[in-house]
Amino acid sequence: MEKYRAITATGIWIEMRDTRNRIAHEYLPDEQAKLYRAIVGPSATELRHVWSTIGGDSA
Repeated sequence: MEKYRAITATGIWIEMRDTRNRIAHEYLPDEQAKLYRAIVGPSATELRHVWSTIGGDSA
């Protein structure tokens, strides 16, 4: 997807996938809070970029 400029960097997507996997298996509230902060930061920016690149509505 990076080749088609749908994503800005493969590394960000790998981090997002790893974060998603940790969320699915994390049960401690403090750790969950850290993971969700990662989602609303860089991950949210990347997801908005992808959405606009593939023709999604602007958010």
